[in-house]
Amino acid sequence: MRIALILILLASPAAAAPEYPVRHTTAEYVAAYGKARAYAQAHSPLKAQPTCRKAIGRRASMVLEQRCRDVAGGTRSNCTTHDVCEDMITRLTWHCAFWQGDVPCVYDEDGGAIRNPAPAARP
Repeated sequence: MRIALILILLASPAAAAPEYPVRHTTAEYVAAYGKARAYAQAHSPLKAQPTCRKAIGRRASMVLEQRCRDVAGGTRSNCTTHDVCEDMITRLTWHCAFWQGDVPCVYDEDGGAIRNPAPAARP
């Protein structure tokens, strides 16, 4: 009986691990970034903070984590579920330092622009 109950709980959608990659729109990313930045600015980094997932919500945090994974390119400086919002914002800013605008990592096709494009070839 216990085994059957455990199997039912493990098979439930609530117990399923988050699906990556997290599909999201640019508008959803910009909104999540804004929530995280507002939370990070409103709370002192000197005090203990909850994870960003707890601070801004699961979905918004997953969107930031996915964008961080996308731009980190497999490096060890990916965002994780245990990061506080300030750490996520710092990592995204660091990985996307060459993007223009208030929100880093908005791709060209979504209205972003690269701050320092490669120099044009000389004739």
